[in-house]
Amino acid sequence: MEDEGTSTTAAELSVRVEPPQQPKKPTVHEPVSGYDSDDSLTGYASPSSSRSASPTPSELEEIERDPTLRVGIKKVPRPVYLAQLGEMVRSTSGLKGGDEDMEARKIEVALEVAEELIRRKSGYGTELEENAVNLAYGFIGLQDNYDLEGFDEKRQAALNALVACCPRKAAPTIIEQFFSNQYSTNQRFAMLNALALGARELASLPLPTTSTRPQISAERITFPSKRLPSALHKKYLTAGDQLNANNPVQLMLEDISREAIDKGKEATADKVPEFVRERQLRIRQPPKVTEVTPAGKSRLSGQQVAPRRTTFTEVAAECFICPLINRFWLFLRDEQTREARTAHQPALHRYRGAGTGLVLGAMVLARFLATLAVLVHAARNASVWLAVIAPDALELAVTLGTRPVSQSEGEDEDADESGGGGATSGEGGKGKEAAVLTAALELALVVLDGCLELDGGRSLCLEHTTLLLGAGEWAGEVFGRLEKGTRVLGGAGSRRLT
Repeated sequence: MEDEGTSTTAAELSVRVEPPQQPKKPTVHEPVSGYDSDDSLTGYASPSSSRSASPTPSELEEIERDPTLRVGIKKVPRPVYLAQLGEMVRSTSGLKGGDEDMEARKIEVALEVAEELIRRKSGYGTELEENAVNLAYGFIGLQDNYDLEGFDEKRQAALNALVACCPRKAAPTIIEQFFSNQYSTNQRFAMLNALALGARELASLPLPTTSTRPQISAERITFPSKRLPSALHKKYLTAGDQLNANNPVQLMLEDISREAIDKGKEATADKVPEFVRERQLRIRQPPKVTEVTPAGKSRLSGQQVAPRRTTFTEVAAECFICPLINRFWLFLRDEQTREARTAHQPALHRYRGAGTGLVLGAMVLARFLATLAVLVHAARNASVWLAVIAPDALELAVTLGTRPVSQSEGEDEDADESGGGGATSGEGGKGKEAAVLTAALELALVVLDGCLELDGGRSLCLEHTTLLLGAGEWAGEVFGRLEKGTRVLGGAGSRRLT
């Protein structure tokens, strides 16, 4: 018995005392021929997929054009009459919850045919005059809510066609809507561009080349844009040039100002009005005898008489320049009155007439003055240019260049370092923005150059002497301070004063 117990105890102890087994180390296989996974470009082997290949772009386009697959999609008909076009861009039936796709297609079709339809209807009856106001409201209020291709260019072309084909209705409507506070900066720029480009077309003056997609130089093509496909490359490269393409007014004004400055430098005897007139009287050939056609002869022969086209000189003062200047003075008076009424309240509750996106803001105000300068230059042959247009435009330029339009105009945290900011304001931390000051000086230059060309400046000197002297004193003070090194707010970049 004792031997059995002793043997059992020894067996148990032998099991307990037995050392634990060590874990096996993983086996590492050495590369056979110096293979390194970091240097290899071979992908992982994957099993072949049972899915079918993805369709190519050409197959997708073919599927999209398949009429059997577009059963539930309604096709938007192209408008034939201007009333239909107005209903498409300014719908009065209301938008239901599921009709957003249809609304987007309507706007796309309307923008596609708007310019062509408006210009085609300009010489037929009174259809354009009856629908011009409604179309102007519709295209002005359009917004790119559906991210349509070429939205801004097509809308701008439609507005230009409205102003050029029906100036007596479209231009006053656009001017009236410009001073409403419900539009964005982009919409206001579209209105001003339409007025300037439409006026140039009516006056048979050349339009800027940027209004029709400019050619991009090879130097502009840099990495990484050149790695894109050709269609995307053209799209994004063109989108980068929208700053110049959407501002044709500034390009036209630069050409006008440069021409006026060069004309002043070439002050020779041939440029004096008295000698020019005397030379024309001596050299001009007498008119030849021409056959006078009776008024009713063409009608009796069955020929169609082309409708008489309105020229810009006929409507410049009545529909463009005078309404634009007069409405601006009324708008400025109302804005300054609102600011005066809230001047005693805390800064948080004060009304501000100038700001980003507003009419009295520096960016919009500078474009307004540039547009007015283009209109004044195009209307030089108007009968009331010397008596009405020139003095009113010069007074507006001098006033906006010397007087503040708002209590918050030109506020800048670094204004104390600029020594008074603008070169025209005596208030410590406030001054004129460089863009506004430049546009006002260019408008004054256009007016003075026109007066010198038409009558040598006699009417402006005799009838508006104080205004002329004030313009000279203001321009001399501005350029004098700039030569001394005075800094102007916003004077860097393309709008620097030189």
